[in-house]
Amino acid sequence: MKFIFSLVFISTTSAFGAVDILLKAEAMIKAKQNVEDAKQMIARYLTAHETADAYVKVGNLYARVREWPNSVHYLEIASKRDEKNPGILYELGLAQHQNKQTDAAVTSLRRSLTLNPNSEKTYEALGEILELSRDKYDARNIYISALTKMGDRAFFHSKLCWLNFQDNFLAETIAQCRKAVHLNGNDVTSWAILAQAYYQNQQRPQAFDVLKTLLLQHPQSALLYRVRGLIYYSEKAYEQAINDLGRALGLDPNDDEAAINLARSYFELGYYDRALPLYVEACKIDKDYRFEFLSKQRELSRKDHDDLATQYQLEVDKF
Repeated sequence: MKFIFSLVFISTTSAFGAVDILLKAEAMIKAKQNVEDAKQMIARYLTAHETADAYVKVGNLYARVREWPNSVHYLEIASKRDEKNPGILYELGLAQHQNKQTDAAVTSLRRSLTLNPNSEKTYEALGEILELSRDKYDARNIYISALTKMGDRAFFHSKLCWLNFQDNFLAETIAQCRKAVHLNGNDVTSWAILAQAYYQNQQRPQAFDVLKTLLLQHPQSALLYRVRGLIYYSEKAYEQAINDLGRALGLDPNDDEAAINLARSYFELGYYDRALPLYVEACKIDKDYRFEFLSKQRELSRKDHDDLATQYQLEVDKF
């Protein structure tokens, strides 16, 4: 019995020593001090612990220090040593995505789901990677599969709300957004998309009811003001658009849509001097607006507003 206890003590001490080695090596790499020595420590650790778990620990260590090629390398070894472990494939997929190996990441995450079809986090990761790679069709199918496997989840309904809206599937958008906000009433993004979908689906009263209610609950939401401002702009109600888009831009100075449409609203009303600094702000956020800015300068020249046209030209030339 004493012999058994002594073995347990030795094993536990060894495990803690291994953890200490990895923690020390990670700290050295993060501090950029004696990095090669740290990597030698990691190599010695792997020589002494050639298991899938050890390679996972090292792969995740390199992920934490953002050395993605090394992270992928060691997690690939781990996945080959334990081919039926969905958790390893999940970690590998994330590392491959960070290492810009999108196809490999998708393959790893699909394999992980085959082994564990009830992993919510794997569905989330795979769906978002597919979205980022602009594969909206497959992303939509992944989120639908997740709902089929696990039942209603606000996250997946909100994703389908957005994907359907992008493809102009308005009835589907409304259905998914309503489910998303029913499950998570604080999902402002899905509320905003729902309002836009109502409006585009010729349900104007519902759109404005949603926005009015939500703005009372979230008076600091730049997104909601921008959405309502864009609707007013589309209706050529420029004064109301200016009120909402101005609030949106005040709440979020990096909102390029609010900035450019606020500039357009002022321009449409003939307030060319007020539009000028807003075109400048929009171009600072996104230089692609320079072409529209230049077209407004030419329009002012045609209207014989020479002084303003000169001011616009001086600002356009800075971009």
